[in-house]
Amino acid sequence: MYGDFFAMIRSSSVSALERVVSPAEDVRESMRGEVERENRLLAGAREALALSPIVELRELLLQQFGSRAILAGRVSCFYYKQLAQETVRPHLDLLHLDNQVQVERRPPR
Repeated sequence: MYGDFFAMIRSSSVSALERVVSPAEDVRESMRGEVERENRLLAGAREALALSPIVELRELLLQQFGSRAILAGRVSCFYYKQLAQETVRPHLDLLHLDNQVQVERRPPR
C-alpha cells in the first residue's frame, strides 16, 4: 500500500506535491484576502471616528480580535457611546461589534 504511494511520489514528485500543497495554498490565499478585507473595513470605521465633529469620538479605539470589532475608550454621556457605535457599524459588514466604551459623567465646565 505505502510502496505504491512512494513509487508515485518518486515518479512524479512535482505533480504529486502540487496536488498536496495546492489546497493549503488556496486556504492561505483565501485567509489573506479575508484579513485584507477586514483591515479595509476597520480602516473605514476608524476614519469615520476620526472625522467626527465630536472630539470624544475621535479619541476612541477600535481593534479587531477574530470576528469581533471592539470599540473602547471613555465618553461623557450615553448618547456619545451610542453615536460612536452607530458611526462605525456601517463599516464593519459581518464583524460583530462589541461596544466597551465607558461612560464617565463629567461635571459641567
